[in-house]
Amino acid sequence: MECPECGHENKTNVKFCKKCGKNLKKNYIERFNSQINLLAVFAGLAISTLILILCSFLYGSVAVSGAIDLTIYIGLVLVTMVFVGGITTGIVGCRDFEDGMINGLFMSLIALTILGFILGIILLITMGIAASIASALKPFASSTASQTPSYLNTASNSNSNSLEPLYTFLKGIIIIILVFVAGALGGSFGVFLKNGIKKARNKGA
Repeated sequence: MECPECGHENKTNVKFCKKCGKNLKKNYIERFNSQINLLAVFAGLAISTLILILCSFLYGSVAVSGAIDLTIYIGLVLVTMVFVGGITTGIVGCRDFEDGMINGLFMSLIALTILGFILGIILLITMGIAASIASALKPFASSTASQTPSYLNTASNSNSNSLEPLYTFLKGIIIIILVFVAGALGGSFGVFLKNGIKKARNKGA
């Protein structure tokens, strides 16, 4: 560990610099910030984008056919994307498993933030288009609704599941947790692969 005050190289777990006596102990946030490797994180994001496109093609037909729930499809794509991106992050610029975990988590956070922003824009555009179509078809819809028997409307309302929004919310929370776990595991696994490759090269030499 290099002392920020005098530049002396100390052992990893020392609390004070052996040369100038500066306190080298950092809190968790400072340690987290010092271990972020932006190059590795952005490399992981680039690979994550490619995996997202690839998974959309691979799993998309299954989701459209109705063989898999849409929420499970989204979760599967996101977890796969972030896990592979985390592996890339760990290989590119992480020294140990803690580095891999922290950078994988940070990469997951950025990936979810970017995806959330993009999906939010798409949702707003879709809502605007849907509102325009609905206003254009409003006269036709009102005339059709007036001809529908009232007992059918009552039956359809009674069949609607009031707990569906809660289930959707819970599934979304579970997906977000799994994405962060996948990013952390991917980063650590990337470090494991890199160390394994180095050991294999050393033995071969």
